[in-house]
Amino acid sequence: MVRVPPDESLGPAMRMCTASEQAFVIAMINTGGASKKHCAVLAGYAGDGKDAAARVAGSRVAARPRVIAAMKEEAEKRMCAGVGLAANVILEIALDPMHKDRLKAAEILKNQAGLMVATRVDHSVVVRDERTSAEIQQQTIELAQRLGVKLPQIESHAIDAEYEEVSYEGLEGLEDIL
Repeated sequence: MVRVPPDESLGPAMRMCTASEQAFVIAMINTGGASKKHCAVLAGYAGDGKDAAARVAGSRVAARPRVIAAMKEEAEKRMCAGVGLAANVILEIALDPMHKDRLKAAEILKNQAGLMVATRVDHSVVVRDERTSAEIQQQTIELAQRLGVKLPQIESHAIDAEYEEVSYEGLEGLEDIL
């Protein structure tokens, strides 16, 4: 059988569970959840576990939302209790000059200390507009109408402009470059 901790040490999710569900949660955490059937037997849901009743009970109890929440709560408590051990392991690795993961451990320590180095990633984006001139013109007109903007009549796509010949004194022979 499983010993459930005193009520004052239980979190809110565990307190929402029945005594049997609490025992099941503790059994799941203690055994790593390897067998719901075995945990159901340990929690007192089924006799010796030699029949299908224990397997069915374990599956049903494990699927209850309040039991799932309690398992998560208990697992988080265990993880938080082990944080000191994790820190010591990382420090041991970082201090061992021959350890293959020394650099990774140092990076973890640096990041946890808030000394993250910002990395800059440059991105370029190419946008290819494959609309025809007629499609662009039509969409422009529709947008202007929705916005209540009056557009002058668009007659053609040609640009009416005047050009002027420019000469560059002293740069004769460089026309191909310009």
